[in-house]
Amino acid sequence: MEGLDELKVLSERLKLLNMSDSTYKFNLSIVRGHNYYTGTVFEVYIQGKRSLGAIGGGGRYDNLCGYFIDKNVQGVGMSIGITRLFDIMRTEGMLNTNNSGNTDLGIITFDETFEEGLKLMTSLRDSGIKADCIGENKSFKAKMKEANRRQLPYILILGENEVATKNYTIKNMETAEQKTMTLNEIVDFLKTK
Repeated sequence: MEGLDELKVLSERLKLLNMSDSTYKFNLSIVRGHNYYTGTVFEVYIQGKRSLGAIGGGGRYDNLCGYFIDKNVQGVGMSIGITRLFDIMRTEGMLNTNNSGNTDLGIITFDETFEEGLKLMTSLRDSGIKADCIGENKSFKAKMKEANRRQLPYILILGENEVATKNYTIKNMETAEQKTMTLNEIVDFLKTK
């Protein structure tokens, strides 16, 4: 009965927040698997897409913080499954992953140049260039295929020689034309495109 009373209070509070009845539903069959929940638990779904499954969940806990500190702090918490959320969004066409749209330059890195690639990407972004690293643990061919799939207009292949000399070759993915430039030259070049 205590749980039902808590749900009644929650219902009243949701109404005070002008929450529409269509945005939430009470379900007495939800059971969260964690033994630290001490009150109401909940799950989160994309509105109108409940059949796709929950993208997050959580609940009330009174004693959880006591495991880590000497105080008993009450709380409510939740987690969101980012991978699941993006998978649903991609499946439902909510994300356009076939066209980078705004990316100016893709940087293809290798194991030994990945960290330098991140630094280069950050420098380019700080200069106003929309750059992205393609550094997944995949073959070079797979990385090029990813650049084509994302329709990146330019790519930069970052090998050890490019890291050592700070001279980078960028390739126009449409024309296959290549130019070797310094970082500042790349920024100036891409800003004119």
